[in-house]
Amino acid sequence: CASGYYSNILTNDSSSERVQKYLREQRKISGETSRKYLVGYAPRSWSSLTNYLSKEGFSDSIQTKAGLAKFNKEKELYDVFRDRLMFPIRDRKGRTTGFGGRVLNSNDQPKYLNTGETPVFQKGRELYGLYESLKERRNLSSFFVVEGYLDVLALSENGVNNAVATLGIATNRFHTQKLLQLVNEVIFCFDGDDAGRGAAWGALKNVLPVIIDTSEIKFLFLPEGQDPASLLEKEDKDRFVSRLD
Repeated sequence: CASGYYSNILTNDSSSERVQKYLREQRKISGETSRKYLVGYAPRSWSSLTNYLSKEGFSDSIQTKAGLAKFNKEKELYDVFRDRLMFPIRDRKGRTTGFGGRVLNSNDQPKYLNTGETPVFQKGRELYGLYESLKERRNLSSFFVVEGYLDVLALSENGVNNAVATLGIATNRFHTQKLLQLVNEVIFCFDGDDAGRGAAWGALKNVLPVIIDTSEIKFLFLPEGQDPASLLEKEDKDRFVSRLD
């Protein structure tokens, strides 16, 4: 319900025009790709979502338990996500279990905000984009593991439909085991900076204990200062994929 609300705001509300422009012009993400991943927008409001969910019959306790709302000192309910680009995180059956929200104003912090731990959402056990990648299961032979939600969208926009992202945490054994149950090849493709190289080293240490004889684990190192999204703004899919050679 919340996912549909955010998506509808992005698509149909006049307050989201700057967000649509950001996706289209700055990030080169089409409406088709946004709809595929149910990307949405949380309005700059303290109670936009909570008012909507309350009208739909969701109690205050359900909203707080789902990680969508909190109580202030006056015991009034308010939205957790405000003025953020919203990325629904779906399980393998397509059910939204949590959200990632990205700021649109660079002065706001934190840059990314995820749903807190809930009975149905554990950040260390989820991969953004896995459900969408599994729609291509007949052609699925490998996964790209990237750092950000927008990296997944940029890859999909350019015809690379097998990318997933961890939710702002290091790749762990559970992530890798989940992927290796589906494919034999996992390609880690992190940002071309010190943090990205550190993430790659951490992923390698976590992956080694779960590799089996048929597994192939690869690391694609990008040019300095580039991430998959920024690189795909400059080169096409074929050039990007050829970097694997």
